[in-house]
Amino acid sequence: MQQNNEGQWQQALKKAIAGTGRRSVHLKIEAAEFAIFNRIKGYVPGPNPLEEQALFEALYIIRDLKARQFKNSALKR
Repeated sequence: MQQNNEGQWQQALKKAIAGTGRRSVHLKIEAAEFAIFNRIKGYVPGPNPLEEQALFEALYIIRDLKARQFKNSALKR
């Protein structure tokens, strides 16, 4: 189960990073953020000690994606 959750957040983050289209990107960012927080909630240190660091880095990426999306939508107004 742990491996499955790990894969879910990573896949969701990849989709958000590669997303196109303002509406779909917003939904992909939300999905990635949800998956990351679900993984953090269920996180138990295990055989992959670097995952914790990767999860926090993923949150920084989400923050940057949201900021870019906000900036782009503000420029289009």
